[in-house]
Amino acid sequence: MADERDAARQAGWRHVNKKEECFVLDALPPVDAFLVFKRLRTPKFIDLFQRFVNDDLLTKVANRWTVNDLFLGDKTAAGSPKRLIPTKKLMWQTLAIQIRLIGLQKKSTENDPIKNPLKTFIQECIQYFHEKDKENGTKKISFKSIEKMMTILTFDGFEDMISKSFQDIVLRLGQSIAGDEKLFHFTGNSGDIRLVVSKPDRIGLWFYEVVAQLANGCYYMLYLKLQSARDGPVEVANIVYDWINIVKFTGSDDVIDVPNPKTMLVFDSYYHVENGRQACIENHVKFSCSVRPDRMLSVKKLLQRADSESPGDEESVYREESNEIFTYHYDRQKGVGKKFNLTHGLIRDTTSRKIKENKDIIPGYDMYKSMFEVCDRFNRNLHDRHWPYKRGGRARTGEWGHSHDFCMACILQNTFSAHSQIYGYDHETLNFKQKCVQLSDDLYEYSCSL
Repeated sequence: MADERDAARQAGWRHVNKKEECFVLDALPPVDAFLVFKRLRTPKFIDLFQRFVNDDLLTKVANRWTVNDLFLGDKTAAGSPKRLIPTKKLMWQTLAIQIRLIGLQKKSTENDPIKNPLKTFIQECIQYFHEKDKENGTKKISFKSIEKMMTILTFDGFEDMISKSFQDIVLRLGQSIAGDEKLFHFTGNSGDIRLVVSKPDRIGLWFYEVVAQLANGCYYMLYLKLQSARDGPVEVANIVYDWINIVKFTGSDDVIDVPNPKTMLVFDSYYHVENGRQACIENHVKFSCSVRPDRMLSVKKLLQRADSESPGDEESVYREESNEIFTYHYDRQKGVGKKFNLTHGLIRDTTSRKIKENKDIIPGYDMYKSMFEVCDRFNRNLHDRHWPYKRGGRARTGEWGHSHDFCMACILQNTFSAHSQIYGYDHETLNFKQKCVQLSDDLYEYSCSL
């Protein structure tokens, strides 16, 4: 043990004396503390939605369809099977109906059982739009065409493109962004299924994500990526590299020099890997993360209270060369307990005023705890705001549609949250259903102009 402590001291770690020094956040002024969008002309939801879902994305989706994907009905049946002609008009109409159904969240119930609810509700949407536009003589949408498009018009595999579109409208990130993951419940047949007993859904598709907070109290996703076995194993360090690039380059087209020099990247212990840690330091990206003590064992040995059983205990060590502070805290909050935190980029201050102001602040840990919550809050807002029907069937796997459903849920939440922030109105003025209906109507109207 003495050898391990000596190794930590030789590496430059020393104890923090809270009576003589404190470590504070390099804080942005309140006006810049939250994510800021570029000046955009997006008066309607559709104007913002089409920055995330545009003709370029739809073309890329359509380019991967095969001839077999476009057959209507059973191609083995007698006679010549009909084949879908996937026009842009039909694709936008499909999205309009899909978003309307997401907003309505209509389901079959015990008191009102429906044999085929999805078919029934699609037909209701088609009739709704037909009645809305029949005075213009617009031809009624084909149910079979929409039904087929619902299964093949999916954004799975285009998470990088969608993430880039999320980032493109951002001017500055604000004080912090949080990286985490979402296990999106799915029990179908897929090589990408993950079982994580610590997660509420336990089994599903694992999505990496980065979220920031807006000044209006909403949350905005900057990055999503499916953990997929199709391209080989995903290295955790590579995910952290992606997150570093968000801090380095988001808003760089509009800001001279480094656009987000004070933004703190926060993540949990799963993403605390040595390569990622060093990359953050080398790229001058501030970070704060929870730590498994076995990954910094020699440093942990310097902490005299790390084996304490007293709730509220804390102790920190500091390394000047890398400007890192490693903190142990026994959190009194129920279910939290002993925690370790590593933070890079705080400012060391020895003035008596600052020391007094921060005497009750646990270095790094308190800041991390408040900043990390944004991902959980974004994910909670997805509840009952995604596609409410079963995916897959007829020899088509449900994983593609389910991955798409998560992407679409994030696109919708970003659309409505960003629109509220840009135009400065209360985001609760309209509820989720009303927003989806309004966006759906505008998408259908747009499709009729094509």
